[in-house]
Amino acid sequence: MIAVSRAPWEKLEAFKRRMGWNFKWFSSGNNDFNYDYHVSFTPEALKGEIEYNYGKWEKGYSDLPGVSVFYKDGDGNIFSHLFCLCSRHRYSEYGIQLPRFGS
Repeated sequence: MIAVSRAPWEKLEAFKRRMGWNFKWFSSGNNDFNYDYHVSFTPEALKGEIEYNYGKWEKGYSDLPGVSVFYKDGDGNIFSHLFCLCSRHRYSEYGIQLPRFGS
């Protein structure tokens, strides 16, 4: 499992160590990863409609939750994992119905 959060890597690493977690955790604080996946939004984007959960939203927060699950096989092929049947996009999950990983 790999997790991505917007906090600085140093804070993520300290928290991971304190909790005894051993998965890979990366910071997206200094790149466009969250913007590319439409879960973080610039102040300019928030002035109009935003795209979130494959729909248009009138209002939003600068950061919203989202989970995408992928699998890489031994030959290097990457597959999306069918994760949520309730979402219009079957390979990602957004909003309040997110699962609890690592618990």
